[in-house]
Amino acid sequence: MEHNFRNIKTATATLLICLMQPNGAKSQTSTVLPILSNNTWFTSSNAIQGINVAMIAGGAANIAACVYYDGGTSPNFYVNDNTIPATANIASTGSVAGVPDVIIGNATGATPSICTTCSSSNDFIMAAAFINNSGDVEVDFYDITDNGSGISISSFSSASITISPGSYVPQTVHIDAIYDAGGGTINNYVVVWDDFTSMSNPVIWAAYGDLNANTIGTPVKITPTSSPLLRYGSAPDVAGIQRRIRIAPLLTDDVALFTYVNATNGDLTYREYDFTTSTFSAVTVLDAPGSSTSFSVPRIDAIDDYNYNGNPSNANYEVAAMVTSTGAVGKQINTYNNTYSGPFGCSLADDITGVAAYSTYVAGTYENFAPTV
Repeated sequence: MEHNFRNIKTATATLLICLMQPNGAKSQTSTVLPILSNNTWFTSSNAIQGINVAMIAGGAANIAACVYYDGGTSPNFYVNDNTIPATANIASTGSVAGVPDVIIGNATGATPSICTTCSSSNDFIMAAAFINNSGDVEVDFYDITDNGSGISISSFSSASITISPGSYVPQTVHIDAIYDAGGGTINNYVVVWDDFTSMSNPVIWAAYGDLNANTIGTPVKITPTSSPLLRYGSAPDVAGIQRRIRIAPLLTDDVALFTYVNATNGDLTYREYDFTTSTFSAVTVLDAPGSSTSFSVPRIDAIDDYNYNGNPSNANYEVAAMVTSTGAVGKQINTYNNTYSGPFGCSLADDITGVAAYSTYVAGTYENFAPTV
């Protein structure tokens, strides 16, 4: 199960919850108070193996998108405006063979543009990244039109991007958008994936793209090539941010923050790459597994706004990962950030308003899978 809540840029606190149930997925969008009633977006005759969600300010209030994988090659992708009762959906352009991830950006009116007829006020560009049935990393693009009273979605079918076909053997693909606080729009994004060309020595790759121009750059290997201990990794996620390098005149860089599991020793790992200057940060070990524990499905998110990401301080990020303990009945979700001195654990079975003890695992029959942050 995967969930991904991204691209929330609203003046008020807005919460999007997407839940997987045995026969479908439910989502709820609302301000924190009051809570709205659940709205069932779709059901599936097959077991849903994973979902991801994105959200952006637009339409009459907020636009949300939900993508999922249930074993079928052409799942429907759904969009919703929380002020409009009806959802809109479209079958995926590409043949999906793994859990997709999704972002929503703005149609900026830039030239060249993926959509020459788009309105900057009513149109939004959705991108879905996934493993296709050829085993390649694919990114498909869609036009969401929302004038505040109705919402629809159509495909930019000729704009699909397959990244270096035949070059990688991915098992995990994620995507995140970068919010430009100066322009107030979302246009650039980062795709990350692991590569199991060598099954015992997987590595991490990423590429930087432009939604409106429909371009993507040359992939960059994120795992260090020169370090025997750190050069392998799997199950990556990415958070894209802007970092302020200089205040006056303003200078910002687009930076990607990565988390993944070190495939050599199982460490939960963090690393940055600045796509503006083509420079890496050092590798940070967030946590090392114990003799009977292991990490999986790490997720990361961060504040995009460069006003909160000054140089040379780190971004304000949060990482969540599932911890499995040999012989334990339940699984624990641990979270990590660069604000506090160490990790803390929290259980999805608990009231997450508090901080649970890091050293304890979930008791009883609870199973806490695949967190998001």
